[in-house]
Amino acid sequence: MQEADGPRRAQRYLQDLLALADRSAETSAETARAQAESLQPVRETLGDTEEQIEAFARRSAFVRFFRPFTIARLARTYRAAAETGLRGEAERALREGLDRHLFRPLRAALRQELATVDGLIARLEALRDRAATGLQGVAAAPAQRLTPVGLELATNAFCQRRTNGFIVDLGGPEKLTRRLFDALLASVGSLTGLTEGDLEAAEERVLSLCRVPFEPFAEAMDVLTVFGEEFPDRATRRDLFEQLIQEAAGRLQVTGEAGRLVPWLKIAGVGSAEAGEEASALLKDADGFPGEWLTADHGDRCTLLLVMYRSAIAVAGLLENLKRRRALMAPRPLTVESGADPIIHLLPSIRPSEVELRATIVRGLVGGSLRRVDQLVSSIDPTTDEVHLGVDGQEAQRFLAREFGARTRLTVDFVRAVGRRRQEVLAELASLEQEFARGEEGLAELIDRQAVATVRAETDRLWPYLKRLPKPGSGR
Repeated sequence: MQEADGPRRAQRYLQDLLALADRSAETSAETARAQAESLQPVRETLGDTEEQIEAFARRSAFVRFFRPFTIARLARTYRAAAETGLRGEAERALREGLDRHLFRPLRAALRQELATVDGLIARLEALRDRAATGLQGVAAAPAQRLTPVGLELATNAFCQRRTNGFIVDLGGPEKLTRRLFDALLASVGSLTGLTEGDLEAAEERVLSLCRVPFEPFAEAMDVLTVFGEEFPDRATRRDLFEQLIQEAAGRLQVTGEAGRLVPWLKIAGVGSAEAGEEASALLKDADGFPGEWLTADHGDRCTLLLVMYRSAIAVAGLLENLKRRRALMAPRPLTVESGADPIIHLLPSIRPSEVELRATIVRGLVGGSLRRVDQLVSSIDPTTDEVHLGVDGQEAQRFLAREFGARTRLTVDFVRAVGRRRQEVLAELASLEQEFARGEEGLAELIDRQAVATVRAETDRLWPYLKRLPKPGSGR
């Protein structure tokens, strides 16, 4: 178990030795059976001779005295048969002893050792298959898994090409394999050490040793050096950087900026001072936006990060345009399914209607962010105590119409309440519906039945999305 081919050699040796022991045991057993069969005539001869001796002994002494040749013949026959029988019985007893004390324990020990070696080979083959499956999984993974936009250099072809280059630098497959095998023996003592623990532990032990030779090569790589090696043509590098700058700038279309200078704050996140100089030169060559690029060390040699902040623009016109376009494209109201995030369709408008204000008040009431004491309506804020919205519904609506931040906070608190304590929200909605059914005074100044129905529908639509989110304190 100290050699790379040791398990297979041990397996073949034990198989051959076991086959030899099986054949030897079978031959010995056949010889013992033949010996037992050959002793049957000897036993018969001994029996006949003993009968003749007894018959002769019963005759008179006078007759026995005058037949000395008969006595000699009987003695010679009995002696020869007895010697043959004793030798046969001794050989039979010897072969039984060999089978009981040699062949059986030897064959059992060989089978046990062979099972151990077979188990080790099976584990090594399982580790090989897991490695092959993991390699296929890495090869099949998308190359752009790390960057939603931008350029991913570490594609599958790149990783395979660079890994092959590392292997050549390490002396080739044979030398690297011997090096890794020696490191494994130094760690586990012998290959049988891999049978200890579960398969995952053995896999991690092997992988940890396999990472060591490659880590210095990977740690020495940086993104701009690799970028230059992958794209040696300067024109290609400039075109790619221009693409990255356009993606960093974004595609937000705004109006009312014709003839105005747009201020930009542009930052390149790099992993070293040398990389900052190289990145600044490439950015200066490829960038057509006004302003200078600043560099910042984010500590990651494997990533170049471009961040562009645009200021002095107004998004009010954009939001109004999007609202009008949405109404033209789809007459139905915005729903949870309309956006990538469930809360997007609930965010307040810049100029809310009375219908939206009433629904916002309902969200605040059932979410625990608004409360009514007599005619007092207040917003509960744990950081600033309470913010008074008014003494009646009209005053509360006027206040909310002016305060975009308050409407946003009430909406966010409502979504959070649905996700964390949905049953309480449903109970509050039911309580409001019962108040309308009883005709409670003052409620109609704040909200109406349609606002309650709207918020109930929003609760039902939100729940399938919110219940999949991790709970607070789950650590996820």
